[in-house]
Amino acid sequence: DGHVVSRVSCGSAHTVAVGTAGTVWSWGWGHFGQLGHGAPSVNFSTPERVAALEGITVARVACGSAHTTVSTDTGQVYTWGWGVNGQLGHGDDTSLSTPALVKRLQGTHISEVACGLAHTVALTSTDKKEVFSWGWDEYGQLGHGNWDLFGGSKNRLPRPVKELFGKGILQVACGSSHTLALSSRGEIWAFGWGKDGQLGLGSSAKERKSPTIIKGLPEIAKVSASGSHSIAVT
Repeated sequence: DGHVVSRVSCGSAHTVAVGTAGTVWSWGWGHFGQLGHGAPSVNFSTPERVAALEGITVARVACGSAHTTVSTDTGQVYTWGWGVNGQLGHGDDTSLSTPALVKRLQGTHISEVACGLAHTVALTSTDKKEVFSWGWDEYGQLGHGNWDLFGGSKNRLPRPVKELFGKGILQVACGSSHTLALSSRGEIWAFGWGKDGQLGLGSSAKERKSPTIIKGLPEIAKVSASGSHSIAVT
């Protein structure tokens, strides 16, 4: 009814759209609350506005398999949906059926978000261009190196990806279990699961737990990832 959509993202079986006025609409499978309407296990066959975000101007949206992440015009991040792997970033494994502010990121200004199957990545808009990640990290898709997978709440709260400091990251993208980061020099850093070749690091790269540069590419302008494949555009 007259709403103009500026951004859209899809999970395994749900869709979320952002209007030009910063409103958020969702529809599809809602079993884990990923639609944000406060009613888990309820599906919507037509777009429904996410009432909990009224009065908040949303700028970006990203969907994981069954969780949703948005960033606002003020750089804040809200998440909801499936949380069993800590992918919501609230310090626990709780699933949420309404949007909740990611408090650990307050004080930073997030300009971009991306979601994998069960992990989430955020990029700041500051000169430092810091990358934060949280959630499922079995294959190193968070980029934090070799740290204890079951070490308390380490992967349930946003943590900076230290090896990307100073790299001038401009864009992030997530496949199911891998992550790409594009630098201002047009270089791609890849990490996570690579058994199907999605890291672009050669057939021997089953997984990489720290960001590794992809060699042999021209200067890249944009990256995208989904499932177990990656795409780069010059």
